[in-house]
Amino acid sequence: MKEAEDIDKEAIAERVEQLQRRPEVAKGLELPDSDGVFVLDTFQGTPELVELIPSELGINSKSKKGMSTLNPLAGSKASLELPGQKAKVHLHVNDPAIYLALASEDKAEKVLSHAITVPTGGAKEQANRKHGAHSPTSGFAIVKVDQRKEVRIVGAIHISPTGTVTQDEDVIPTKVEILPGRHWLKITPVQPLLIGEYALVEILSPSDINQSVWDFRVDPRTGDNPESIGPIQR
Repeated sequence: MKEAEDIDKEAIAERVEQLQRRPEVAKGLELPDSDGVFVLDTFQGTPELVELIPSELGINSKSKKGMSTLNPLAGSKASLELPGQKAKVHLHVNDPAIYLALASEDKAEKVLSHAITVPTGGAKEQANRKHGAHSPTSGFAIVKVDQRKEVRIVGAIHISPTGTVTQDEDVIPTKVEILPGRHWLKITPVQPLLIGEYALVEILSPSDINQSVWDFRVDPRTGDNPESIGPIQR
């Protein structure tokens, strides 16, 4: 009986862990049990999850040969660029919830309690990762992107020495929440997003941002995303 009881406890614990790794974000709609970045959208009244694939920032500046560090505190005028005129993912709501995978409980703790307060020597290493939250000390902001004919321009992000993101017309700070199970980080903008192009930017420190960003367009007039995940009716 004792062995059976222990087995039942293990089975329940395993089931709870599975549910926490796949939390329900809308009725019948669960996050996948995988690393990645997903955004909750609604198309024609139906909730959907759409995966955000990271894009690499380029830098247009004669004084810099590559994008490893951006120093907004020094008033950098370098132009950060995303290729193409439009993002591949288009959302139909102005208050999207974005979910980023976290690798461990330790990382989950540090994302909130120590955001943007440590040395930035690991920025290059973090920039090479493609999915989820890259740094255990990250902060996040949503930046409105300036559309041009061939590229989209990501403006400078001004951050105080204490790590506070300055809100202006192009930079929208975010609210960050760790979901139960500590596998997913939920990020939401603190104000509605107008129609246009945006990028979720990971801030590694007051002087570094990640070279990989997650870009998307907000426009309720667009069609459905072809590989969106819909709810399962039980």
